[in-house]
Amino acid sequence: MHVVGGHITGDRPFTIAVGGSGRREDWEAERDHIRAVAAAGADWWIEWVPPGEREAMVAAVERGSLRPSAEVSPPA
Repeated sequence: MHVVGGHITGDRPFTIAVGGSGRREDWEAERDHIRAVAAAGADWWIEWVPPGEREAMVAAVERGSLRPSAEVSPPA
């Protein structure tokens, strides 16, 4: 962020979005990664859902966003 911020001129706010990868099997490791990305200045984390069977894609969306807190738990 420090490097990027040095190239921004004016006072227009901007947002940093990072992601594009699928969710790891280890959700705590994924939360640690999201926390690190947020600490570096990212505002948004984008989770990639690979193309596949409709049911699997819907299930991935319905499980909700993975947040640094433990609001969402892995399926049993």
